[in-house]
Amino acid sequence: MKKLMALMLVAVMVPCAFAQNAQEKAKAGAFQKALSQSAAKAATSSQKVAQLKKDLENNVKAFAEFAYRQQYSDYSYLFQALDDVRVSYIELRKVSVAAAREMVNTVNQEIKINNGKNSIRIANYVRMESCVLGSTSQREMQLWDDWSNMLEVDLKAAPKKGVVTADTPLAEGLPRDFAYGVEGFRSFVGNSQKMNANWVLQSMMTAMDTFNAYKKKGNVEQLEAMAKEFVKPVQSGWGGTVYPVAFIINHACELYGPVQYDLLQFASDLDALSR
Repeated sequence: MKKLMALMLVAVMVPCAFAQNAQEKAKAGAFQKALSQSAAKAATSSQKVAQLKKDLENNVKAFAEFAYRQQYSDYSYLFQALDDVRVSYIELRKVSVAAAREMVNTVNQEIKINNGKNSIRIANYVRMESCVLGSTSQREMQLWDDWSNMLEVDLKAAPKKGVVTADTPLAEGLPRDFAYGVEGFRSFVGNSQKMNANWVLQSMMTAMDTFNAYKKKGNVEQLEAMAKEFVKPVQSGWGGTVYPVAFIINHACELYGPVQYDLLQFASDLDALSR
């Protein structure tokens, strides 16, 4: 009798155990699927930003080449040629404000006109001369005024003197383990005499892993503070400036495996939380 009861108990428990294992596997599979979709979305977004930045840079270059032969008073020609820059800047900004602000000084670089005898800066020219378009179209003038206001905001927010080094004090209140990762990253970049994208990305990973650990805790204010500190441009030892989000977007593709998606997700999080 006891043997029969034991067999009956096993017969009941085994299917339950299999059902529980099946449920756990299903949950794990769903989680991995969601994680993969999130990483793929981040990768797609990063690739789009990189392409939009390249398009904007090309449009600025094309405008500069055209403007070189024009007079300051050739308003109609200059504004027509400048429209591709305006549109591509706005498209980039819709996807990433941070990326647009990294490019705003490129847009507002000195542009030679009148065969090199004079020069303009796009933000100033648009702000001062868009009024001439009002004689033909108030709507057209408003489009340029809106962009002028956008550029003014982004120029104020764009990194200028805010380039940091390994010696720059970190913001107060950051988690110590994250601060350690940021300091290590900045120290490596500042002491490197030659740019090696793989090594620079690897130097970010301590901070990235720590950030991801805090991300699971869901303290948004803390994550925002961490992101705003990490995205600051860093002076490199080889003479350039490293913009962390842009650097990841431009170079993560040089790595293979899950780490590429981890970095792109990190860049996406930094961009979203640092605005």
